[in-house]
Amino acid sequence: MEIETRIKEIAGNLFEKNHLDQFYKKYLEMSDGFVVTHSLINLSTDQGNELEISFFTKKHICDITLSNGVVYSYQYELSKISSISLNESEDKWTLNIYGEKRFDYNVVKPGLPNELIRYQKSLEQR
Repeated sequence: MEIETRIKEIAGNLFEKNHLDQFYKKYLEMSDGFVVTHSLINLSTDQGNELEISFFTKKHICDITLSNGVVYSYQYELSKISSISLNESEDKWTLNIYGEKRFDYNVVKPGLPNELIRYQKSLEQR
């Protein structure tokens, strides 16, 4: 499925169209000229409703977040990842990626961590 379609499906009606357009535009800018090896798109409720996408190429891991109408992004080299762990608490599953910066992605229970596990394995096999 095309990334833009996945973003719209996951975002639902929680975000304004122009903010989603900015989010997708940032994805296009950060992935331009690279083959995206794997991506993870999810909603987070850490700071209210946030839309997140993490993806990696042969050399970089990238994170883009839409929060309160603002798009934030960060990218660093895959070689700077120091650890990846999937943790379970009472109310959620969390995939933590530590490196130059910490990225974390959550799935609230009773949801299953299948996408988090796939992303973790894909990163570990890079």
